Amino acid sequence: MKKSLKITFLVLLIAEALVTLLAAYGGIFNPRYFYALPAMVSMTFPAWVVITPVMMLIAVVTNRRLALIPAATMLLCIGPFFDVCPLNFNRSHHTDKPGFSLLSYNVLYCENYLDRSSAIEDSPTIRAILDSDADVVCLQETLDIKGDRFRGITPELADSLFTRYPYRIYNNCHLGILSKYSIDTIAAPSLPGASAAMMIADVHLADRTVRFYNLHLQSIGLTADDKELYKELTRGNADNHLKQAKSSLLSKLRQAFVNRANQAALIKEVMGQMKCEYAVVCGDFNDIPGCYAIRTIESEGLKNAFTDAGFGPVWSYRADRFYFHIDQVLYNSGLKPTYMTIVKDTGLSDHLPQFVEFEFR
Repeated sequence: MKKSLKITFLVLLIAEALVTLLAAYGGIFNPRYFYALPAMVSMTFPAWVVITPVMMLIAVVTNRRLALIPAATMLLCIGPFFDVCPLNFNRSHHTDKPGFSLLSYNVLYCENYLDRSSAIEDSPTIRAILDSDADVVCLQETLDIKGDRFRGITPELADSLFTRYPYRIYNNCHLGILSKYSIDTIAAPSLPGASAAMMIADVHLADRTVRFYNLHLQSIGLTADDKELYKELTRGNADNHLKQAKSSLLSKLRQAFVNRANQAALIKEVMGQMKCEYAVVCGDFNDIPGCYAIRTIESEGLKNAFTDAGFGPVWSYRADRFYFHIDQVLYNSGLKPTYMTIVKDTGLSDHLPQFVEFEFR
């Protein structure tokens, strides 16, 4: 390799390593600072997980000593890698030990995300809930599910749902919990920022009580024009849109990161005041594993069920090319997740349901 090319390639490797490290650990930085740039870069980490090995292979062929840079980058990012792509080969489905199953699902009001004006028959979203047969179902973007208020939910389907889940609670912030077991609602404070809400409830499972925090954190709030702009950018048509992207997409992203940081701080404070033996925090976080908001909530002694019981890279949002894992399930030390999956190709929502099986420790 010529010296000039070698220097250029070295600079590229170093730049790629720095960006990958920032993407891997960007969630450490409070998005109120640095214009939320680390938080934005962290959303690209799955792409750098692919790019870094490719760079290493190129380096092996051209200059083996330079391959040490991407190799070291991969080693330094091994923890964040397993956060987004866990390899839990020993996870167990349907164990005999005492526990429960959970489905966390943003149901988009049981509408069809591809065409919210289209006719719906026999609601596939409600069918997905029934097919899961989860003991507890935490819903986001829902109303009180009734056959006369949700399109496509026939009286017969509603009866099946009500029979399976005789205990149901909803709040006026579009959150709900369905349960096979009795529920006690706990007063929850309002979260700061638009489109954010929290529901807290104790579910009495046999001789144990589990506290559920059902969340919907700040969404980005993109308009139809914003989404079309994002599609253009992902198609590579960026030249004529960069200025518009900076003023629209980036500013909205930054504000959403800041709002979620504030919301997470309040959630952590509430959990600190309401200690309990078994706790689950789940819902539509509108943010990825390892982000600042999730790290803040996890600092109250929680772990991510996907990291500990999931398998492989996933996404939980599937509309408008925003293929990100933004729905999460966290748990405390009294519980052990034995199996987690994101149920794909089911329902009509723009989100995919998270199914988790827990054991009591």
